Amino acid sequence: MVRYKISIGAIFKCETPFLLEWIEYHRIIGVEHFFLYCDDDDPIEAKTLLQPYVDTGIVTWELWHTFKKKIIQQVPVYDDMLKKYGHLTEWLAIIDIDEFILLLEDKSLSEFLINYEQNHIGGIGIHSVHYGSSDLIERPELQIEGFVRRSKTIFKRTRTYKSIIRPDKVRKTYSSHLFAYKKNFIAVNELLKPMPSYNCVRDRTGKKLWKPKEKDISCLKIRINHYILRCFNDFWQFKAKRRHQGQIHAETNNTYKEYWEVHNYNNITDTTIHKYIPKLRERLKNAHSGIVE
Repeated sequence: MVRYKISIGAIFKCETPFLLEWIEYHRIIGVEHFFLYCDDDDPIEAKTLLQPYVDTGIVTWELWHTFKKKIIQQVPVYDDMLKKYGHLTEWLAIIDIDEFILLLEDKSLSEFLINYEQNHIGGIGIHSVHYGSSDLIERPELQIEGFVRRSKTIFKRTRTYKSIIRPDKVRKTYSSHLFAYKKNFIAVNELLKPMPSYNCVRDRTGKKLWKPKEKDISCLKIRINHYILRCFNDFWQFKAKRRHQGQIHAETNNTYKEYWEVHNYNNITDTTIHKYIPKLRERLKNAHSGIVE
């Protein structure tokens, strides 16, 4: 039985300081429920933080430990999520904790989704713009306020996309970006054009296309603000640490130094998401006091 119009599903590791801003922001734009899988080595801090949301029915909590390190965890997690909870929500956005869905025309996700409730649509692909560090060393009070410089809207890395799926139309997860849809269902972009998916788009030779061409990228109605690095200190304390035990230091890890340099996009100043800051501050004030409504 469907309980929610729109929910978000995510797996997280080393993301506890960022959870409340991410949850309350998405509640502002109309997300009703969150299916969150925690992969922390010690989940107590995250569980304690989220308990008020669990108690009020806003968050469903699952503990998911990464026993097989070489396996990409998103695939089994999202398959598990669809099996256990897919029947509870009409639409499910599959995104990460450093990704914020930004509506550019509509006031709510429910309003946006009205145009995509056609019988053949199994999911909607949403492209991202990638925000760099904005040269910040320390963490700003709000991510969406502090990180204001981003990549160009259209370039090769924005060809990947995340999805808002209709769980009952999905057959299998292939990655956090890619789903196989049931027969007669496809993924589309915001302009209702077919998106590459496991069983959707092929080129003239019949070869499957996994990413759209740059000319087909569209971020006019909706996009994801991807805070891919955050500030310098948080990058090394959290993002770089996820796949390693202990603290990772910039001066001793060339792989992550290169990752930082490649992804530190600061091309364009863009504060479009700032329209949500006043309401977000108000909601976070209550959330930090343990008041969840």
